Amino acid sequence: MIKKLRYKIQEFPVEKISRFTYIAQQITPSAAQVALWLSAIYGIIRLLCLIFSVNITSLMWWLMAPHTTVADFSPDECCGEQFFTFTSAKGELAPHLPRLRLVGQNDLPLVETFVPCCGESLDIILDTARAACAIDYPTARFCVTVLDDGNSAALHKAIADLCKIWPNLSYHSRGVKPNVKVFAKAGNLNYGLFEIKRPFPPEFIAVMDADCMPTPDFLRATLPHMLTRSKLAIVGSAQYYYNLPDGDPLDQALDYYSAIKIPQVNRLGKSFASGSGCVIRYSTLLKTGGFPTFGSVEDVTLSSILTQSGDQILVLTEMVQLGLAPGSFEGHVLQTSRHKAGVSDQILTWSPSTSNTIPPRYRPALGWIGLSLTWKIVVRFITNIFIPLALASGQQLVPTTLLRLQMVLAVLYISSFWLYEWLRAAHTGFRVSTFHHLREWFLATRDELGRPPRQARLSLSRARLTRTISKTSWSRPRGIAYLG
Repeated sequence: MIKKLRYKIQEFPVEKISRFTYIAQQITPSAAQVALWLSAIYGIIRLLCLIFSVNITSLMWWLMAPHTTVADFSPDECCGEQFFTFTSAKGELAPHLPRLRLVGQNDLPLVETFVPCCGESLDIILDTARAACAIDYPTARFCVTVLDDGNSAALHKAIADLCKIWPNLSYHSRGVKPNVKVFAKAGNLNYGLFEIKRPFPPEFIAVMDADCMPTPDFLRATLPHMLTRSKLAIVGSAQYYYNLPDGDPLDQALDYYSAIKIPQVNRLGKSFASGSGCVIRYSTLLKTGGFPTFGSVEDVTLSSILTQSGDQILVLTEMVQLGLAPGSFEGHVLQTSRHKAGVSDQILTWSPSTSNTIPPRYRPALGWIGLSLTWKIVVRFITNIFIPLALASGQQLVPTTLLRLQMVLAVLYISSFWLYEWLRAAHTGFRVSTFHHLREWFLATRDELGRPPRQARLSLSRARLTRTISKTSWSRPRGIAYLG
């Protein structure tokens, strides 16, 4: 038991890993550095051969595009992954956050939990409201506020009935019709932040999507990190789902992010907290003027603004929330593409338009995020079409100058990629596969052409939530929150 400020915080032992996994974790950054050097050498030699060879065709130049794609330094491409692995290893913070718990019942921080919704199924919203109210935290020290952009009379009545059980629950609506987008989710959250009168301002704001239920220890797991790190502005949590199909063929479990990506960015203190399952300092939101209303990915925008301001953001990989994954292939593609469209729209922050509410000093980084994702989608789209056509053409695709050297470098280059990917999979205990970050490459064509304006552990947690919350409906269809 350790004492920090006036709060008591308990730290749990770190989960033990095998000797093999530990060695893989230590070697992976060096393997990433070797792969980066070989990629650079191979790319330079191949470019020089193209420049100084005599019999060169335009097709040979175009074939450099696949190498450009693989060597792309955006965070989700091969060289970008390796570069990020190498640089994040030098981060000041530990890659895996300690498991902390806030203990006690008296004089704990005041917390208000927002549950924004807009047209989702009534049962889904009520499940989340019940779960939020059932959090293991003194009732007098937290409240749950349902923010309904759907302006549903049925939901209003249902919440009023639940208030008889949980007096710290309330319903509010700004009267926006479901088919009218008024800054969507960000506007709804800002309404709850600035328009609702409360006797005392909370110290922290928690946000839960309508289809994501917090576990009973959600606040006791997230708040200790805020209380022990003064520079920490947001504590997020990895997203887990309880309705995944057997085998998870679409990789909706997001193991890649919880096992690899989140620990990497945590070392730098620059994680991107998702819009659900996060706790934010109330003073931070006042400083930023609330949630950014530019675009449809307020979580990405807010995270970028805060890290540029010198604040830290960390994301927990332990399971403190459970949500609903799309129940069909079409729903998965739509959700993934909608998120990518929202992120790529960040390039519009470079616009000098008077409607651009992002402060000028934050626009370059946000625009670069949008440009990076847009470039990745475009290059993947071109590669998907061009490579089959090039192979079917029957023409010579590489220059004959220094052909043997090119072949040797190509073998070393590809081998180094595979070694790095194998080590990275090994250091997660093989929770993820090699080249896991390329799992959605097949969606590139759809993103470009159709761009829209651990099962046992999950079952155990679901059972625990079922016992905690009265009468839940676990297999309801997903809502359509903020499709606007």
